[in-house]
Amino acid sequence: MKKICVIKLGALGDFILATAAFSDIRNKHKNDHITLITTKKMQALLKNNPFFDEIIFDDRKPLWNIPYVLKMRKILSGFDKIYDLQTNQRTNWYFRLAGKPSWNGIAKGCSAMHDNPQRNNMHSLLRIAEQLKNSDIKPLSTTNIAYAKEDASDILKQNKVTKNFIALVPGGSKHRPGKRWPNFIELIELLNKQGKQSVLIGGADEEELLAQIAKKSGAINLCGKANLNQLIDILDKSSAVIGNDTGPMHIAGALHKNGVTLFGAESDPKLCAPKSDNMHILHNKDFASISPQQVLDVLAI
Repeated sequence: MKKICVIKLGALGDFILATAAFSDIRNKHKNDHITLITTKKMQALLKNNPFFDEIIFDDRKPLWNIPYVLKMRKILSGFDKIYDLQTNQRTNWYFRLAGKPSWNGIAKGCSAMHDNPQRNNMHSLLRIAEQLKNSDIKPLSTTNIAYAKEDASDILKQNKVTKNFIALVPGGSKHRPGKRWPNFIELIELLNKQGKQSVLIGGADEEELLAQIAKKSGAINLCGKANLNQLIDILDKSSAVIGNDTGPMHIAGALHKNGVTLFGAESDPKLCAPKSDNMHILHNKDFASISPQQVLDVLAI
């Protein structure tokens, strides 16, 4: 049995996109012991995961922290193969710290280097798939997050959510307000006219925004009422999902939900859009010019 390591530190959307690669690596190493090195922020997404035998959390302390460096050297030593799916300066440094083992990534001198000069202009799924081909791993899998679901039926019942509801994701990083489509209230008004129930999804950063939208539109606000695993179940139970370029839309994509992800000038769907045959993309640098009716027309509802 070989000892295999996968490094993927994070953000939420990137991690979800990487689940396709996790599955392909597991298929390549069916009888091997696979360890994931990630961050604690990803812990909820690893509940009941079918990919890894062991999870190690990296707290990413400064590289001048000697006890931390010694700890990481010990963690990284002894693997027969390491797949670096993070591919940044920190993990390139891990390659040297680990003693330059068999390594799939972009670290200088590694045995399976992804040296495509266009790699930073590729969608994350395509980039990782091409990288793994250097280790004879075929890209056969799709993104998958359903394994991490935690039943949220009680939350939906307590908040009087009906069976055929539309999940809306109006938020996104508070540091990048330009990624927030400004027409959700008008969209909810159209959905109300069609007799469809709107349910707002979001985290702590979006609490104020979602409260304002709920007050003005009458939408049901589930912000802060579900943990991430329950959120996966809520999205899975929805009849459609509409939202901005943010983590929950990648969950919806991985669940293959019928949906629309909205992109403005601050992000490029060619690089980071959720990947699913059921996920539609609307992109316009003049973000506000994407009309609610356009969204509903794309969804055919």
